[in-house]
Amino acid sequence: MNDLHKPFIEGGEILYSVKPDSTIAMAGNKRILVRAGFAAAPHVKKVLITWDDGESSQTWDVEGYNDSIMYDFWVENLEEGSYMFTLYTFDKEDNRSVKTDIFGAAYSDKYFSNLENRVFSSYPIPYLIEDSLYVLFEQAYEGTSFVEITAPAASGTGEVKGRAWGRDLLGVIVGADPAQEMTYQTGYLPEATAIDTFLTASETLPAPNLDISLFSKYGWSVDSVTAACCCKPEDLIDGNPYSEWVGYPGTFPFFFSLDMNRSIEDAVGVQLQNNPNGAGWGGYFHQFRVSVSNDGLTWEEYGPFNLEEIGDPQNFDVNFAGPFRYVTLYFDSSAAGWGGALGEFSIIHKKY
Repeated sequence: MNDLHKPFIEGGEILYSVKPDSTIAMAGNKRILVRAGFAAAPHVKKVLITWDDGESSQTWDVEGYNDSIMYDFWVENLEEGSYMFTLYTFDKEDNRSVKTDIFGAAYSDKYFSNLENRVFSSYPIPYLIEDSLYVLFEQAYEGTSFVEITAPAASGTGEVKGRAWGRDLLGVIVGADPAQEMTYQTGYLPEATAIDTFLTASETLPAPNLDISLFSKYGWSVDSVTAACCCKPEDLIDGNPYSEWVGYPGTFPFFFSLDMNRSIEDAVGVQLQNNPNGAGWGGYFHQFRVSVSNDGLTWEEYGPFNLEEIGDPQNFDVNFAGPFRYVTLYFDSSAAGWGGALGEFSIIHKKY
């Protein structure tokens, strides 16, 4: 019976080192990261990777592990192109594993020469929201990882950066000085698992035409309100001027109170906006007052102010005496004289 096996065991038993359970080649800029995973590799001492049909090679000394382990092997200084790597492991007795073939690619100037900066679209919100500037871009090209926006800091020291990620159309940068030049560039990944990002040349963004900065409405809630017809009171602070709050039925003054759930400082005014599609019940409000409090007990009132019958945002300077958390709007008159509607309410943080 042993006659059947004799040809295969002449010279003694053949021992092999363990081979990887998983491998992946991750593309880079003139380099590739080969990652090899083992369920256990207690006796592995060395790894050899060859490429270019064996003409090029590199070895790494490694430490064996009894548990699962992932090894990373960086193959550097590669020409741009596709590669087939062959990986072998060696144990302390210098036994070699069965080969493992791995396919990967390195990228460089040829790939970079085909990249284009993403196209700027607009500033969809024509003002800052608590020092945040929103930038809208056109559809992303294949392989886009992010668009990075760079601007001088509003503090006067250094610069700040913001990003639009992946295929997102909207990017945001916080703490920028919009009066100074801002630039942007697009980062690309040649493959989903690539280890290097390729950046296009920077381009200058158009100067935004900004007049004000608004406080964020995150966490704001309605505290109390005059009974309203048809519309939710939350519509007045939802960021959408086309969803309006209607003060009707009832008698003047109609009021709207909100809790910002935090005390704000440095407010310089308020912004009100009518529904651009036209007013609801009672037409546009005309005259209003603003009352604020930091504790809900002691209130300071400002006004009256007069709203125009237009759909654009209207800004009103208010010399607030100090920080405040609670706000109540009082509406004293409207176009029809028996009710009124308003699209959006905001608080101005800064003016430019």
